[in-house]
Amino acid sequence: MTTGTHSTSLRWIFIVVLLVMAILAAVGIFKRSHHMKVLKQEAHDADTQQVVVFSPLVESATSALVLPANVLAFKDASLY
Repeated sequence: MTTGTHSTSLRWIFIVVLLVMAILAAVGIFKRSHHMKVLKQEAHDADTQQVVVFSPLVESATSALVLPANVLAFKDASLY
């Protein structure tokens, strides 16, 4: 192997390594960009609030409200 052939093969190896690194960087940037778009869409969808509106009906009370217990204070305090 001569010096010219050796430097030519090293140059090709260097070029191939640079190309592989560039491809990996491009794939990583593309994936991040895609995930960022998906995240922005999900955040926009979650930010939109949905409100359900209904009209209550007025009816007459047919019986009095009876509660099952009495409410009493645990301690009484005199306030002046």
